[in-house]
Amino acid sequence: MKIIFRWRLSIDNKLTLSVEMFNSFGKVGEFGSFNGQSHQIGPMLSGSISDT
Repeated sequence: MKIIFRWRLSIDNKLTLSVEMFNSFGKVGEFGSFNGQSHQIGPMLSGSISDT
């Protein structure tokens, strides 16, 4: 089972700041210990470089 979450804030028409979180718990019913799971969280900046 995997969960992907993104929170986005549009700064202007060309720039978006985000926080993304990715989790992998393993098979449903067999999650295991926390150390056997995968969790990542971090910032992301996206936008347009040119006007075209």
